[in-house]
Amino acid sequence: MATGALAQATADLRLAPLAVVLAFALGLVHALMPGHGKTILFSYFLGNGARLATGVGMAFKIAALHVGTAAFLLLAIGGAVVRLGRLRGEGHVLELASYAAVTLIGAWLFYRAATNSDKTALDGHRHARGGMLAYAVGLLPCPLTIILMNYALVNETLVGGLLLIAVMAIGIAVTMSLTGLAAIFVRRALTAGLSPNLTWLQRSTRALQLAGAALVFSIGVVSLLRSL
Repeated sequence: MATGALAQATADLRLAPLAVVLAFALGLVHALMPGHGKTILFSYFLGNGARLATGVGMAFKIAALHVGTAAFLLLAIGGAVVRLGRLRGEGHVLELASYAAVTLIGAWLFYRAATNSDKTALDGHRHARGGMLAYAVGLLPCPLTIILMNYALVNETLVGGLLLIAVMAIGIAVTMSLTGLAAIFVRRALTAGLSPNLTWLQRSTRALQLAGAALVFSIGVVSLLRSL
């Protein structure tokens, strides 16, 4: 019902205020559904930790790429990249590429943690790999964005459609940010009462890194196999 009202609002500027509210709310709820990288984001920050700003920044990057990739795909190819809410053709190729990239990054994170080769392990990575992970997750196009943008194009309201999916992306980013922040707080809670002995602290954070990397890798593999 909300998606239908939002789609109609793209063709009627009088409904703009309602459309903005619906777009933001839809983004919040839409991000709760599978396929937005919440578990990947949680696993990464549980294993690596970060400043709160880093968690929010990564969430917004994923949301922007997730929606932006879909909009670009639609404008370049057309609405045929989605059928019955599922990606097909070039969209499906990007979906497979996204899951494959997540799998490779997860494997690399696990290798770095297992071999103790990251000298900044105590405070977490510099998050270069986190940036790559955001690109990998965000590479997956948002089918809902394609559907809404297709409706906007049919009704010749491209600008309105772009503005509304931008608002929806903010809603998605808020939900994703809360997921990342939750993981950061959980990690801090798990390490807050540890002995100040450096060896034990290193071992504990290393265990979290291994667990987080293993989850990222497993999610990538399972998602890739399901999409093949």
